[in-house]
Amino acid sequence: MTVHQPDLFAQTIRRVVRDDEAVTEASQKPLREYQAAAIRQIYHHLHSGLTRVVLVAPCGSEEAWVLIDGYERYAVSDQGRVYSSIRAGRLVKATVFNTGYKTVSLMRLGSSKPDKISVHRIVAAAFVAGSGPYVNHIDGDKQNNAATNLEWCTAAENNSHARETGLNRDIGEGHHNSRLSVSDVQRIRAAAKNGATQQSLADRFGVGRAHVGRIIARQVWKEVPDV
Repeated sequence: MTVHQPDLFAQTIRRVVRDDEAVTEASQKPLREYQAAAIRQIYHHLHSGLTRVVLVAPCGSEEAWVLIDGYERYAVSDQGRVYSSIRAGRLVKATVFNTGYKTVSLMRLGSSKPDKISVHRIVAAAFVAGSGPYVNHIDGDKQNNAATNLEWCTAAENNSHARETGLNRDIGEGHHNSRLSVSDVQRIRAAAKNGATQQSLADRFGVGRAHVGRIIARQVWKEVPDV
């Protein structure tokens, strides 16, 4: 299940500059008219040479923002949100294609036609270490574009991950491509607690070692209880 972060822009903000990034600390007053001012601050600091701007909510949650490479009038956050400086304070609305992926339309300077780009690829390019031709949603949820839920991968790894998670089209063993049953998942977790290695479990159940790690960490098959 995707965990949605609070709307940090629907709050009064005060700025604290620290080292190479600007930290914007939000108060608890829900004054939405300050959204445009918050966006102006973000772009001011990013275009002043800072590497990123971090918004900190009263509860302690943070949301980091960086400029999008090649589309410097837009910024993306590590929670998968995109804001535009073309209209101050405007959250760019994402469109969900029939593939299930969220995309946004961004305009390059000097261009008259917008480019449609997948949000998860924008977030991965900005916040996820490494590189590769594909980006996986670790928990199989295409709507969860938080940086912590993304990883770069090869075509083979991407296909394997899609089969193993079902990409949330159905849950667990109900998906027609699922290799594992609920019982298998429970046995994997139980064996791991007893010292079995991830590679030995991957070989035993015919799935990738990385997927076994996700099962043990409850990044996938979250609905399955331990025995």
